[in-house]
Amino acid sequence: MTVYYLLIDVTDTPAELRAHFNKLAWRKVVAFQTRNPMHRAHRELTVRAARQRQANVLIHPVVGLTKPGDVDHYTRVRVYEAIMAKYPNGMGHLALLPLAMRMAGPREAVWHAIIRKNFGATHFIVGRDHAGPGKNSQGKDFYGPYDAQDLVTKYRDELQIEMVPFQMMTYLPSTDEYQPVDEVPKGVQTLDISGTELRRRLKTGAPIPDWFSYE
Repeated sequence: MTVYYLLIDVTDTPAELRAHFNKLAWRKVVAFQTRNPMHRAHRELTVRAARQRQANVLIHPVVGLTKPGDVDHYTRVRVYEAIMAKYPNGMGHLALLPLAMRMAGPREAVWHAIIRKNFGATHFIVGRDHAGPGKNSQGKDFYGPYDAQDLVTKYRDELQIEMVPFQMMTYLPSTDEYQPVDEVPKGVQTLDISGTELRRRLKTGAPIPDWFSYE
């Protein structure tokens, strides 16, 4: 049996993390959840979300059981540690969440929002088809792409946490920057690598371009 050792302390309880934010005088905290390795687009969208709300960022990836075929825990943790150095000084905090994904769609998104509220976040980034189980036996998606965002927004007052929609980012080689997909003018060249392609490159050792990740 392979044993993976955590590279950072994951023992923070919700109370301890709230106390840490209070010590830093963080009044607004945007939480970001992922079960995948992070890359430059994730960094750009979380920084943008925080700056728009004059907030800080909690990178809060789940490191329990995830979906078959996902990148292994040890690799993901090393990626999370490395990318934190790319955030503006004092903006972000990394804490691992030992939680198993249920892939239960919108209701799981609400549960995830409750968890982040308990950990001291004021805002929570919810992606397209958040925690979605994929397609059913007829080949149709179980949930619509924005059902999770809509459900978290619906119960915002009860949850006491603001839903932040995951903003798709794309790379513009002409200006060497990332911009939201819906803000890029027509005709401008963009570059992207899908999550499936990234996992393939990580598993095979294929090169990953600097514009997508970091050296």
